[in-house]
Amino acid sequence: ERPLAQGLSRLGGPGADIVLPGAEGELHLWSDPPKLIHTGAGPKPRFQGEPFEERSLADGDRIEWCGVELVYRRPGEARVEELPSDPDPAGSAAPQTPSDPPLSAAREEELRLARRVLAGILADLGLAPKKGLRRWQEAIQRGEFAADACARDLTPAGSPGAGDARVLERAARLQRDLVMMPLQRGLRGARRRVRGATRRGSAYVIANLIAIAVYSLVLVAIMVLVRVNYGFSFDQVIDRFLDLFR
Repeated sequence: ERPLAQGLSRLGGPGADIVLPGAEGELHLWSDPPKLIHTGAGPKPRFQGEPFEERSLADGDRIEWCGVELVYRRPGEARVEELPSDPDPAGSAAPQTPSDPPLSAAREEELRLARRVLAGILADLGLAPKKGLRRWQEAIQRGEFAADACARDLTPAGSPGAGDARVLERAARLQRDLVMMPLQRGLRGARRRVRGATRRGSAYVIANLIAIAVYSLVLVAIMVLVRVNYGFSFDQVIDRFLDLFR
């Protein structure tokens, strides 16, 4: 039996919370509400013989995946059992295929970082798989996000890579924005914002002074026209108004 953490527990290959030998991709098990999501490559898990990508869990549910059987037990415990493998009728071992040399820990971290950034760029450019993008957008809105699993889903085989001109151009703009970000924070950023606000404030005052001057000229022109055409002087109106306060 393996205890499950509150929130998200990852089952699968190296790097998962619960490592299952021979697993491809990962299963994400959410504790509240109990839910299982298949991410990445490899065969889909099966429940009662039917493959699925996402389903709710109930106590006693048995999930078959990558040669193991998972039995979900509430609250917060799961039992992992090896399924018996089919014997080889010929009695011969399967041919061994050469494997790539293992990557160093530093190189693996670099690849994780690169895939996360690439996944974000593909999503921003609209080049990520629409189904996977929509599923992770909904998961993030629910507060369910796993960066590496999301990166794997949004960068499947055949998707644009680092050599794509669109990806390189967007990566360069992202790099520029991040390089300039420190200048927008702290004391320098505050000074820059103050200077910008001062310039905007000065322009606002000047624009209002010009408007007042134009309105004043228009008013004086109207008063002169009334005096010339009708002989009416606004001085008399002003004098009478002032007499009220004497």
